[in-house]
Amino acid sequence: MNSYYHKPHLFTAVILVLISLSVSADVRAEVLSSPISSITINSRQISCQPVARYDGKTAYLPAAFIHRNLGIAVKQLEAPDCYRLSAYDDSLWATVGQSRYQVGETAFEGPAPQRIDGELLIPLEPLARAFDIDFAVTPAQDGEPAVRLNLPGARVENIRVGQHPDKTRLVIDVSKPAGYSWAVESDRITVEIARPPDERGQPGRLRLLRFNNPIVSRIAQSATSDGFTRLVIAATGWQDVNSFTLPAPPRIVVDLSKPPPEPIPIKPLPPVKPSAGRWQVRNFCTPRGPLDVYVLKVDPGQEGLEIRPALAGQTVHSRRSVLAIARQYGAVAALNGGFFAAQGPPLGLLIVDGEWIKHPILNRTALGITADGELLMDRLSFEGRLYFGDHGYLELDGINRGHNESYRLVIYTPRWGEALSPCAQCTRLVVSGEAVVVAKHSDDQPVEIPPGGYVISGSGRYAPLLEKVREGEGVWTRLGTKPEWKKLAYALGAGPRLVKDGRPHVTASPEIFGRDVSGGAASRSAVAVTPDGLLMLVAVETPPDEPGRGVTLTELAQILVKLGARDAMNLDGGGSATVVQGDQVINHPRDGHPRAVSNALLVVPAEAGD
Repeated sequence: MNSYYHKPHLFTAVILVLISLSVSADVRAEVLSSPISSITINSRQISCQPVARYDGKTAYLPAAFIHRNLGIAVKQLEAPDCYRLSAYDDSLWATVGQSRYQVGETAFEGPAPQRIDGELLIPLEPLARAFDIDFAVTPAQDGEPAVRLNLPGARVENIRVGQHPDKTRLVIDVSKPAGYSWAVESDRITVEIARPPDERGQPGRLRLLRFNNPIVSRIAQSATSDGFTRLVIAATGWQDVNSFTLPAPPRIVVDLSKPPPEPIPIKPLPPVKPSAGRWQVRNFCTPRGPLDVYVLKVDPGQEGLEIRPALAGQTVHSRRSVLAIARQYGAVAALNGGFFAAQGPPLGLLIVDGEWIKHPILNRTALGITADGELLMDRLSFEGRLYFGDHGYLELDGINRGHNESYRLVIYTPRWGEALSPCAQCTRLVVSGEAVVVAKHSDDQPVEIPPGGYVISGSGRYAPLLEKVREGEGVWTRLGTKPEWKKLAYALGAGPRLVKDGRPHVTASPEIFGRDVSGGAASRSAVAVTPDGLLMLVAVETPPDEPGRGVTLTELAQILVKLGARDAMNLDGGGSATVVQGDQVINHPRDGHPRAVSNALLVVPAEAGD
């Protein structure tokens, strides 16, 4: 393991009071009642907010303090309570309430991380072991327990500022991995890096750096009397700040994200034009009374608008309201999209800008839009293969999908997240953006997903087959559907099919939908294709004071036929049904407020597409 911190052995003793405690999880907050409001780092006393905790044996540091004052980034993984702490070459994997930790290929036991009043608290002992931090804890005498940490120092060798489309990036080259802190004020960011022991206490000259950058104008570098190099960054026009480290060579990175662009102005367009991006409200009678039906037709070829699916965030685990997704992409109108799991990932095919994010499932209906603008609708199955040169090929079970008996060979892209959790029965190949195997893992350890690449994960009989593939070999991926859809730019799976060739055609049973979707009347959403090549979005609203009104799938199919649908499929409905026009929700969601969803169908100006 390449150590982040190197022990200088300035503190050689760890003073602990051994108290026999038998503590259950429901009284953990009471046991961690001893607060620690300040911690000494390299002889400097640092205020600790939120406060650290002490249980008589172990000090627990808040995640925010660890990130801001030790330079160790803390990020949540796809599992709700699983975290990765990282600095330079080292990473510590930890789960709230579990005593098992992982560093590289090594697993060890220690006090479990806790969550108290919403704050994540990491025990000091596993943290020190993972990052080789030298520390001492002195139990309370007349006041709070005392915690001392010693961080290694480094020289600042270079400072660079680069401009990216969405952020300004400041890179600080250091002579070796070192601890640092960072703080944010309204017009400046302060970064303080521990100096090498032989340079502490020595005076340093003030150095002023100027940059021709829209966000960072200058940086003042100086040496503090208590052993730190201080960088004061003058910055304006930024929205958010984040800091992390990179190895080989060691670097400290500070990202200042730019504010999002102003929303695209929505020009009032005559509602008589179906392609104008405006919802119309129609009234239909049902056996349970009249209902409002929202209808929007778009002719992308004539009006410069297009309908496209969009994910709620950067990964499949994100969820946001349809309105928030629409605002992000500057959409003039939007409707909720396909179904999703309780944890967030879409259930079914999702392709955005040609990128496969999820595969089709259960031979369900999907909407496809080719790069040439052709509209497709059919029931689909997944056909994916991985070709391994002289080894032949393997049939792929899924994309960004957890393993089970049916999904034993899966690829995970950065849309899944930064890393995969350990899997004892899996062999995993890390494939770079150049389609080359760069690493192989089979020892129940976390695996990072490379930017631009992906990870192949095999379980069951696939695990030993992947073991035969060597690092440096090439991999070719073929992703497709049956029936074959070529040159897909966008695709969204949902279902069931509602209309086929201009007639009602409800396929709930063959597509394996349960009563939660196919039974009874409810708020509904749908997407359709008309004989003249228009895309049509439709939503049926249930009056908020009459939750039983709504429509059945058969009634929705009949409404779609009356509206002129040639082919149509059902989308997620119920509490997810959300109709957005411009910058507001215009229907009445069942729950009284818009539900957070995994994906949405957006109507955007064609030039705004990514």
